[in-house]
Amino acid sequence: HCNSPLFCHCTNSSFSVKMMLTVTTNWSTSVHKHRSTCVPATPKLLSIHHISLQTACSRTIAARHCKASVPSLNSLPSPSRRGSIATAAASNNPSSDRLKRVLAKIDELNSQDPRSAEVAGQKVPYELAYSRWMTEWVSRLTADGSPAASEELLIAARGQHVQRWTSPRSSYPEGRAAYLKWREDLKKFHSSTVTAIMRQEGYSEESCAKVSSIMLKKNLKDPEGQVVEDALCLVFLEQQFTELREKESEEKMIDILRKTWRKMGEKGRAAALALAPAMPAENRALVEKALAA
Repeated sequence: HCNSPLFCHCTNSSFSVKMMLTVTTNWSTSVHKHRSTCVPATPKLLSIHHISLQTACSRTIAARHCKASVPSLNSLPSPSRRGSIATAAASNNPSSDRLKRVLAKIDELNSQDPRSAEVAGQKVPYELAYSRWMTEWVSRLTADGSPAASEELLIAARGQHVQRWTSPRSSYPEGRAAYLKWREDLKKFHSSTVTAIMRQEGYSEESCAKVSSIMLKKNLKDPEGQVVEDALCLVFLEQQFTELREKESEEKMIDILRKTWRKMGEKGRAAALALAPAMPAENRALVEKALAA
């Protein structure tokens, strides 16, 4: 279990309150439970530290009227369940056996990653953990049905970095031109790997083309493409920010954060600000500096 923050706008017949709600939950909790009572609300950008209730209602009273259940973003199935698809993504389309098979094959590939991430006290293959973080953010960002989480969106999110460790940055020359080529080659590799799996499981060329478009970022104005971009940015802020901050200068990090912010849509920005109070102080200070300009 962990405390997962979410900005909510909770209403009933007796009061309306905008607050920072902290909910204790676990991996298996369905994100759909809070649709009818709780919708994302974009917080003001005045200060990241401003998380106090904007009403006299106490947390205890508010909790009785907003029973949102939000999946933990730091919880994954144990290594013994790596082949399982008991995730928020699969629960969105429980009748699609081929979706489950595609996600399982992506998980199988990612479980071969020799690198690892520590999740809930356990070491998990890094890209397997990454794909689950992506899946869960996409599920949260689409919980209100706008856009709906199509099978193609769920597959694109799960396979976003499939087998990324097989092509490290060090395999390309130094310099920005080589870096950009590495990024483009990776996107093509991820897309071709995922769409090949989809064809094996009987998906149409139209569905494969849609997944490829999302993964290659051909149309970021597309709502589903924006959801994946938001999820990528949120995984960075939540899971990768600290490690990068320890390697880069403050000036470089502020530039990265500003570029990240520009990529995000309204929902993604609201979710990013909701993460800020739980960030380490050094990370939070950088976010404030980046958004101040």
